[in-house]
Amino acid sequence: MITGAIVVVAKCPIPGKSKTRLTPLLGINGSALVAEAMLSDVLITIQHEIVTKAISNTKTPTEISATQEQQHHVNDGSNILKILLYAPGDQDGYHRMKEVLGSLDLKETTTTTEITDNGGGDICIDDAENNSLNNGWILLPMLSSNDLLSSDLGEKLMDALKRVRSIIELSNTKQYRKQAAMKQAQQTPSSILFLGMDSPELPLEEIQHGLQLSSSSSSSTNTALLCPSEDGGYGMLCVPSTAPDEIFHNIQWSHSLTALSQIKAITDLNMDVKLGRLMHDIDEPQDVIRLAHRLCARRNNNTKETLQRPITNNTTILLQSSSKTNEKGEIEQQQQQRTGSCKFTWENLIKLGLIKQNQDTGLWVCCDSTMNDSKE
Repeated sequence: MITGAIVVVAKCPIPGKSKTRLTPLLGINGSALVAEAMLSDVLITIQHEIVTKAISNTKTPTEISATQEQQHHVNDGSNILKILLYAPGDQDGYHRMKEVLGSLDLKETTTTTEITDNGGGDICIDDAENNSLNNGWILLPMLSSNDLLSSDLGEKLMDALKRVRSIIELSNTKQYRKQAAMKQAQQTPSSILFLGMDSPELPLEEIQHGLQLSSSSSSSTNTALLCPSEDGGYGMLCVPSTAPDEIFHNIQWSHSLTALSQIKAITDLNMDVKLGRLMHDIDEPQDVIRLAHRLCARRNNNTKETLQRPITNNTTILLQSSSKTNEKGEIEQQQQQRTGSCKFTWENLIKLGLIKQNQDTGLWVCCDSTMNDSKE
């Protein structure tokens, strides 16, 4: 039974068409590289930190009581649909996003989709090849999706909400053919969680909380969870599958009041809104520089501390930044465990020369002063 869906809203990373406001800092190709890196971090983090870990940490039904059964379904990552809502929603957009998934070794859930001239289109899950829906990502074309910042973004998200709701209902119908099971599937609420591609530092606990919100209690089935961003927008919105389509009406997109107008739209429909933690959108050159400083600080803090990790033979490896005997690979592996959700962004910022390692101290530094407009 599907208990939730994570919908990543993304524009295809194409040079000259994605993250163009970063061009003065990173160049045309560099901006597209960072766009793809941030999208890759979002997809990989969801796959490995949310879905896979949820599956591995879930108890079997015989290990939980009847009162815990509903929560068990929520925590089971195999019950979470993974959807990549992409723009432009045409064949070129589809093939570009398929390339991104392939580069990350992520599977695509086999679907039958007729993409219209304006994007969008009906979608059908081919369950003959997908016994478990967590096997892959559903590529969902966005309606009329030439620009995610256009004034009709609300219409696109309303259309996406309808189609994701239909996918959940269709999936549950195919999985539960007996009347009793169908009744249970219809009564169990689901969460639909929208995420942007511009915030690679995902708030994992907020995502998990959002997916559980609609199923935790009857009072929560009318509650949305919103994570605001520094610029007045928001990076995450989770709503119950029963939320009215009108929640995306009259939103001031790309505005300092975007989050507030979204909250108003939801509360005007007699729904409650919980606020999650602040997220960092990467839209402007200064956003990239601040991100680079945060990632450097995180890595440097890891190397300054004495780190202890148990390993399989019951011994412990001690990693200290002052030690010259430890292999570089061990330190890098430890650092990656602490900052894994930004792996691709980190690597590409190094590739572009925005982050470098001081050879004397071993510490990472942001080199924004070395960037110039001639980067390609």
